[in-house]
Amino acid sequence: MVRHFYKLFFFTLFILSAAKVKADAVIGANDGKLLIGKEIYVLQADKEISFNEALKSAAFKKYDKDVPNLGLTAVSTWLRFTVTNKTQGPKLLLDVAYPILDEVELYSPDASGGFQTTLMGEIKPFKERKYDHPDYIFDLNIATDSSKTYYLRVKSTEQLIVPISVNAPTDLWQSLNYENVLSGLFIGAIIIMFLYNLFIYFSVRDKSYLYYVIYVGSVGLTQIGIKGFTFQYLWGNSPGFELKSVVIFACLGAIAALLFTKIFLDTPQRARRFDKVLTGVIVLLSVALGLTLIGKLQAGFQLMQLATTLFAFSLIIVSAIVMRNGYRPARFVFLSWCSLLIGAVIFTLKDNGVLPYNMFTSYSMQIASIVEMALLSFGLADRINILKREKEESQAQALAIAEENERIIREQNVMLELKVNERTHELNESLDDLKQAQSQLVESEKMASLGQLTAGIAHEINNPINFVTSNVNP
Repeated sequence: MVRHFYKLFFFTLFILSAAKVKADAVIGANDGKLLIGKEIYVLQADKEISFNEALKSAAFKKYDKDVPNLGLTAVSTWLRFTVTNKTQGPKLLLDVAYPILDEVELYSPDASGGFQTTLMGEIKPFKERKYDHPDYIFDLNIATDSSKTYYLRVKSTEQLIVPISVNAPTDLWQSLNYENVLSGLFIGAIIIMFLYNLFIYFSVRDKSYLYYVIYVGSVGLTQIGIKGFTFQYLWGNSPGFELKSVVIFACLGAIAALLFTKIFLDTPQRARRFDKVLTGVIVLLSVALGLTLIGKLQAGFQLMQLATTLFAFSLIIVSAIVMRNGYRPARFVFLSWCSLLIGAVIFTLKDNGVLPYNMFTSYSMQIASIVEMALLSFGLADRINILKREKEESQAQALAIAEENERIIREQNVMLELKVNERTHELNESLDDLKQAQSQLVESEKMASLGQLTAGIAHEINNPINFVTSNVNP
């Protein structure tokens, strides 16, 4: 039933949110959001080059996917594209819909034959942007039925993904408003889960709930950070922290999830070997976090990517092992991480051009995160029910043991009382015998004393008699 619900939910989102993709950079009145990845020429050098060097370079290569995924690079990448305006007005908007790029600089041709530059990115405070939106939105002023060639310089310590589109203003704002509604639903779900489980933690004081709350908060900040809302609303004046924030919260979320799993599944007892693997992944994530905090952003990001890959597969494997051993709550953990892995695969395939770039694939990680968090919440609830049932059984056993002990004590008291009575009777008899013997002894002593007294009296009487008799003649 749950599997069918996932299919229906994802399919519905896919149908409702499919974005229009066109294979050329000619935008007409009814084209809506036009992705121009296949009309972009890319220049990736092994060192930083200036705009004049890029302008003269013949090393630009045509890109073949709707959304350029340019991998990891420590230097700037240059993009070149030409836009032809077939709409009724001269104003178009260029949307670079990947808010976590460090630097995004557009070079626009002017009337004098030169170029004007507009720099945005995480390196600059958010308030300096013309448009109050996390995407990088630039004005393109192109007369109807004319064309202009633009250069775009992008740089990032994270994966360099450039979903770039040309839009009529009305079409772009309608599309972005729809995306904002989806982001709002995601943020609302995160806040509800965070507060609800935080309340439960304060009620039950179960450490697994604390780690789960930290995980929910960190994942929420990571996901909305990727969408640029944390920079827009929370720390827009702190570009330095914004450059690190996504990796920091991703590492914290993964560490909290691992600690939660170790407690929730009791891996030190139920899966001892894989418990050491989980500990090793925690160490890797901690190192990635440390590298990011000290400013080694790209090294921290790369290590975080490796650690999170190990994190995902190790959690699926360990939950499968514990589930196979008969621990029922493990199935929720297994299904939750499988859901998240599916979302990550869809998101990755979208970035690599295998799947189309649309609302569903763009929000696949957020959707998977909500499903995963809901399943983990169900798992926690099921675990509490199991613990409650075990507690009730334990209390019943304790009550039965207490009643049995009371019965035994009662019987022992009766036996003890009988023995005490017996011993008391015996003591009384012994005491009577002792009194009788004592009386006899006293009588004997009295008789002996009387005999001695009589002998003494006889002796005293006998002495004068003997004196008289010896002096009187017969």
